[in-house]
Amino acid sequence: MKTRSIFSICTVVLALCTQSFAAHHPSDHSFHSNAVSSQAELLGDALVATNATVRALLPGKSTTAAFFTLANPSQRDCRLLSADSPSAERIEFHTHQHHGDMVMMRSLDKVEVPAGESLVFKSGGLHLMLFGVASTLNSNAVTQVNLHTDQCGSLSISATVTDMMAAPMHGADH
Repeated sequence: MKTRSIFSICTVVLALCTQSFAAHHPSDHSFHSNAVSSQAELLGDALVATNATVRALLPGKSTTAAFFTLANPSQRDCRLLSADSPSAERIEFHTHQHHGDMVMMRSLDKVEVPAGESLVFKSGGLHLMLFGVASTLNSNAVTQVNLHTDQCGSLSISATVTDMMAAPMHGADH
């Protein structure tokens, strides 16, 4: 329990220092865009998001996914109710369910983030689906994703767009 509390405090301090530095250096856009992709973003003491990415669009598609780690270092449960982004017409919470040999994506109305816990939004698991995404969302761009909760307010996450076609596939080296 002590380790979790120390980790939570360190994460909050790091996020505050990074945000403070970025706020005092607005003309250095190259630093800010790099810091945005890796910094922890927080909502008071309620939610902290790290490592946020959005997959670049595949040619001819307008749907993609977002991934990140969401920690709740507070002592109250938070429930994600909705998400939005200026880059998408609609965002849904999704998860994968295994039915025998089949894997199916399922939409979720809400996502529980228990006090003191973290959720990993990842490929093949819990993630955000972005629909009606603008074709101008290019690799290495940064876009905002906003999460809205029941009692923990809203959280704005800066997510870096990553090109999955350029990334090497694990296990593809025969």
